[in-house]
Amino acid sequence: MKLYVACAADRVTADALLRWFAEGGGRDVTRAEDAARALMEWTEEHMAEHGWSWQESPAVEP
Repeated sequence: MKLYVACAADRVTADALLRWFAEGGGRDVTRAEDAARALMEWTEEHMAEHGWSWQESPAVEP
């Protein structure tokens, strides 16, 4: 998956991620949760376009 500014700017999830980078989020550790949330939302949206989704991992017993 690749994030292209010209192709993805009209998508809400991509826009949030692009805005985070443009506003200097990559240099501000206090905004790490914002980045994680935006990246996860963008990833889920992109995966859904291809019919993919996250799958729960089965519990592992010690």
